[in-house]
This record gives sequence, structure tokens and C-alpha cells, in this order.
Amino acid sequence: MFKFLHWDPKKRHETIDTTVKPDTTVIIQHVASGQNLAVEPHSLIPKFFGTECLVTCCTYRDSHKMETAENFWSVVSRPISDTALYVRAAKGEDINVEQFDD
Repeated sequence: MFKFLHWDPKKRHETIDTTVKPDTTVIIQHVASGQNLAVEPHSLIPKFFGTECLVTCCTYRDSHKMETAENFWSVVSRPISDTALYVRAAKGEDINVEQFDD
């Protein structure tokens, strides 16, 4: 289980149990351990669809005890696209690129 926290420690108390708006910077914290979800930018893993970064549960802090960029996340919301287009493209059908940008 994870919980979303505001990235600014001064605003975390007033944003507890509120909804998270799309494209907002947040910190994702593991409830049991209190550690933050972090991306490991130096641990790159080659995958079939491209290179991915390793994700761990580790709180990175600077000298002022503030979380660093490895712990910041943004929940992105976009309209649900037509998944049939992706299936057709994966099967090798020639799909116009403009159809994906709805």
C-alpha cells in the first residue's frame, strides 16, 4: 500500500486525504516502511520497448533533509485512446500517426 504526499513538506499536513489533481508533483510513500518510491537513474535496464529505469523503495534526501528529484513523481492524465489502433499497429497495419494524438 502506498499513499500520495505533497512534494512540499509544509503543505503535506493540509493535503492529507485529499484528491490528487493530474500533472501534480507528488511523493509516493510506502505505508508500512515509510520509504518513498524512487527511480534509480543510474540503473538502466534495456527492454524490448526501450530503456527503463529501476524503481525502488528508498528515500533520497539532500543536506537540508528534503527529498531529492529521484523521489518526485507526477500522475499524468490523458484521454483514453483507442486501444484497437495500437493492436492494429502491432500487427503491422499502416496507421496514420495523427490518429494516436486524440
